[in-house]
Amino acid sequence: MYISSIHTNLKHHQNTQRNIATQLQQQRHTLLQALNNYRSFQVSRLITLMSYPCQITISKAPEPRIKLKYAHTTDSFCTEDIDSVYMHPKTHNHFIIEVKGKALSFKADQAFSVVTQLRQFLLIAEVN
Repeated sequence: MYISSIHTNLKHHQNTQRNIATQLQQQRHTLLQALNNYRSFQVSRLITLMSYPCQITISKAPEPRIKLKYAHTTDSFCTEDIDSVYMHPKTHNHFIIEVKGKALSFKADQAFSVVTQLRQFLLIAEVN
């Protein structure tokens, strides 16, 4: 009787663990999809001698776009409009996004990370 009860409890525990593991995998998958479809970065937009707080948002749905929100201005660009994204050659925390031949300068503490993620987004958008 006692052994049967332990055996039943063990099977119930194993089923619960399996269900939790399945839910965890589904949540991870959902999170990865969300991260691949939408990201936002807080940076500074450099215009002439002024620096403005700026939010860069990348999103895949309904079409891949990069949005820049700064100084009461919102710009939105298709991925086809982006020529390149690269680090500033002389300043380690500055990066540049070239849009239709025009260079837009930005500053961020984690500039290399932002540039890497923007490049990945552009590559994935090209493939799709």
